[in-house]
Amino acid sequence: RGDPVHVSNGKQEPMAFRGRVQAAGSSLAYLYQLAYSDTTWSYVSLRGQNGYSINADQTSYGKYWFTPIIEVSDPSVFQWSYRSAANRYNYSLKIPLSKNTAFNLQQAMQRDLKTYFGYEVVLEERMMPCWKLVRRDSAERLLRLTTPGKGYAMEVLPDGSYSYTNAITRDIIRQLGTFYGHGMTDHGMLPKEDIAPYIVETGITKEFDFILPLGYKKDFGMMLRQIRSLGLDLDKSKKLMKVVVIRDPKPL
Repeated sequence: RGDPVHVSNGKQEPMAFRGRVQAAGSSLAYLYQLAYSDTTWSYVSLRGQNGYSINADQTSYGKYWFTPIIEVSDPSVFQWSYRSAANRYNYSLKIPLSKNTAFNLQQAMQRDLKTYFGYEVVLEERMMPCWKLVRRDSAERLLRLTTPGKGYAMEVLPDGSYSYTNAITRDIIRQLGTFYGHGMTDHGMLPKEDIAPYIVETGITKEFDFILPLGYKKDFGMMLRQIRSLGLDLDKSKKLMKVVVIRDPKPL
């Protein structure tokens, strides 16, 4: 957010990638989201086998709605499909390295979008849908840790299930957000109206072990049953989030 050097995965990117925005075959809504939303990672924060993670404060997940709200009289220009080239755009932006900040890149994108399409855009706060991971009365009894102090690890068991040890609730959210959210690996298992961020509201800070059976990535019911077996559950709710709203141009 304004740092002169863009950092990815803890390593400085090559010089050729700095001060640039490149998008290919993108929807117009995606370009507006890049130009007006937060510039941090928009998916669930990561955690690797070695315990490395991106701090939850360094992601806009659950803080910004993941796509613009379209409030225009003719929304057809925002309708697109992977199977068609219609309403898909390539966009390339490069600014001097001396001005290489997220703020300057977004300002340039906003000017371009205003020139080409003319829409009015505002950033609002609205109550938006979310899934809250909550605890039930049995959670303390069911959440167990077999290897205290050993550190987080994930392994594939002989039957194909996935074993997570020394995990935290965010690790469950990571799986939900990846396979039943708005990420690139979403398998479309949930209706469009149920796609929303997953928020931790358990109050549980301790580490615990859990297993996800083979097939959980494509079976939301299986995933939910396993979550409930831990004394946890998912509740539909709403949360105040920042939203990019696109409206018709103001009359001259």
